[in-house]
Amino acid sequence: MKRKVFAYLCMAVMAVSLVGCGSKSTSGDTKNETTTEKKSSDEDETTTEKKSSDEDETTTEKKSSDEDETTTEKKSSDEDETTTDKDVTDNDRDVDTTDWTEYKGTGYSLSAPKVWVKYDYEASELTLANSVTSTDSFAENITAVTQDVSAYDFDLEGYKDLSLNQYEYLNYTVISTDKMTVNGVDGYYLVCTTEAEGMLCYCAQYFTLIDDTAYIFTFAADTKGYQELSEEVKDIFSTIKFD
Repeated sequence: MKRKVFAYLCMAVMAVSLVGCGSKSTSGDTKNETTTEKKSSDEDETTTEKKSSDEDETTTEKKSSDEDETTTEKKSSDEDETTTDKDVTDNDRDVDTTDWTEYKGTGYSLSAPKVWVKYDYEASELTLANSVTSTDSFAENITAVTQDVSAYDFDLEGYKDLSLNQYEYLNYTVISTDKMTVNGVDGYYLVCTTEAEGMLCYCAQYFTLIDDTAYIFTFAADTKGYQELSEEVKDIFSTIKFD
């Protein structure tokens, strides 16, 4: 059962890879007039002072509001730029690989913890199976394949679009496709799901294009295995180096 599910997913993934107020005046004697004028004057001054004070407060509040809006807009803009940049910056995961094993393939190498054991599988150049989680009905695995695409006029974007079309054709559900740069090499990190042997299976894939060669690194797991190992697999992918 484990080997059957293992083989099915690897074959499917390989096929896919090609593929925003005035005062009021009163009459009276001089005293009254004087009183009225004084009162009027006092009221005018008071009104003027109050108006001036109100205007100052209004101006201060408006200025404060404008500054808050500007600060908010700047903060929002900075956060948006950071979020946008994060999708395309280097994969700068700090990984301690002291006790990891390095594996070499055609034009690349990667390292993995010792629980990932090399496994002979004819459909991929390099296959690593997780010896801890392989005791259940699904053997979580990482495969690496290379493809000669010299016969096609591909750049990385074109290769990504073709891969997505093939995933759709094979009825895979694509969850995310994000730009990812590993050790200076631009590529894409894609996550999708499919049904295999009656269970929901996950594929997480880093792929890139160098000259006329496509490099595809795929992690396949059931739901539990994906939840447990997806971060560790990203660490493994961060060690990929190209000759």
